[in-house]
Amino acid sequence: QEFLAASAEAERQAATRRQRLIGTAAAALAVMFALLATAAFVNAVRANQQRQVAETAQQDTLAQSYLTNAQSAVASGTLPERSALLSVGSVQFAGERGILKPAVAVDQLERTLAVLGGTPLQGHQGAVNTVAFSPECDKPPPASAERCEPRLASGGADGTVRVWDVRNPFAEPVTLTGHSGAVDHVAFSSDKRWLASSSADHTVRLWDLRADPPAAQALSADGSFSRLSFSPSGRWLTAVTSDGKVRLWDMTAAPLVSAPRVLDHAYTGAISAAFSGDEQRLMTTAQDGNFAGEVRVWSASDEFSQPEATFPYEYISGSAMSADGAWIAV
Repeated sequence: QEFLAASAEAERQAATRRQRLIGTAAAALAVMFALLATAAFVNAVRANQQRQVAETAQQDTLAQSYLTNAQSAVASGTLPERSALLSVGSVQFAGERGILKPAVAVDQLERTLAVLGGTPLQGHQGAVNTVAFSPECDKPPPASAERCEPRLASGGADGTVRVWDVRNPFAEPVTLTGHSGAVDHVAFSSDKRWLASSSADHTVRLWDLRADPPAAQALSADGSFSRLSFSPSGRWLTAVTSDGKVRLWDMTAAPLVSAPRVLDHAYTGAISAAFSGDEQRLMTTAQDGNFAGEVRVWSASDEFSQPEATFPYEYISGSAMSADGAWIAV
């Protein structure tokens, strides 16, 4: 009986040891799994941080690249629509990423948006009465010739004419002063050398844009101006005035400020003047306050001394001459 009791006690103690070993092993396994899980989490966090750092660096590089392209495009003033939209996004992106300081980003964004939606040209004091683009280049000029750069001329109520560089609209314009009244018309010659301006001071001024600064010559004229234009070759400058006359200056004559040819009408209000393409004919129109008017065609063969033909017409609102001078439309 004592032997049986001793055997039972030994078995109980062995079972207790087995349970302790199992508990210890289970605890060890739990700790090991916890350590493995922690290591996996840490590795995942580190990998995510490294990925975020890499993505941030990539985005910063991309933003800087876009920004550089946007700044170049804005500086040149020649933003196509898609480039402008890309520039807006890149400037915003660069500002958000801290590549640009907030104030700089806002300024850059305003410049980009201005080019996209139309650039406001600041300069005139008061209303802008007239604008004109310079003619396009027919072909690239030789290296020795003047650069063919598009320009925009504007005339204002402040009596000034301003010439803007279309490719860089944020640059300061060339300001031409001399008129004592509001400027109402501006026109470029075909070779872009001359810019003509008419004013409420009853004068036409001719500006030599190849001079630095542009030189001006005053051409006297009477009446209020309704049109100012050059002939296709730039040889003739016409000024249409409210006294029913069209004044015609020969740009090849010497001196250039000599008295103009005066083409008269039977009606008090001259409206328009248009040359044929070969400049052998000139069509002028005029009408009075009751809308009675006439169309006259003048010939270069007699130096525009007498009208070649006169056509009575009423309610003249527009007119044109064909390039060969054979047809007119009113």
